[in-house]
Amino acid sequence: MNFTAADMKYLRVALIGLGLAILIGGGSVWIVNYFRVQAERDNRIALGKRTEAQNLLSRVSQEQQELTEKILLFQNLVKLGYTATEDRLDWIEQLDRLRKARKINDFQYEFAAQQPVDNALLPGGATAGGYDFLTSKQLMKMKVLHEDDVWNFINDIKTQARALVVVRSCTFERLPLATVDRGTGPYLSAECVLEWITLKERI
Repeated sequence: MNFTAADMKYLRVALIGLGLAILIGGGSVWIVNYFRVQAERDNRIALGKRTEAQNLLSRVSQEQQELTEKILLFQNLVKLGYTATEDRLDWIEQLDRLRKARKINDFQYEFAAQQPVDNALLPGGATAGGYDFLTSKQLMKMKVLHEDDVWNFINDIKTQARALVVVRSCTFERLPLATVDRGTGPYLSAECVLEWITLKERI
């Protein structure tokens, strides 16, 4: 097949047109892909920002709830007198009154010197804002008819004491039969360790 000069001219025009079409098509694909990638990136950024905002809102809400709970707890501590200065005379009078009401036999006790609360007792530590948590450890011994007499006595203390009273330990031992008055007891000896916790404003 022979091509004339006119045919070659038309063929060149067609090839040039095809080349332009390929370039335009390829460019269009690249542009579409570019904007698709940009849109996906922008979408990821927007989702990330939304998640971050949601997390921040959740933290703020949680912190607000915790703050509200702490305020209510502190107000309750103030109401119960835990922020008052330790008053051992009041504690002693209270113990004597409760012992008589519960008819506890051979009751002995002693308080150790006041000191900061152990972190093992309060994981948050011995400080709270402008206050210090202080504890007075009490060792008490008594003789009772039944274990419930001890727990009821301790529950009275926890309910009425102007301090937060925490039981650290209680051990019981059956008294030798030779020392027991049959029918009237007491049958058990008990030894308990309590923590009397108060708050003191830091100066």
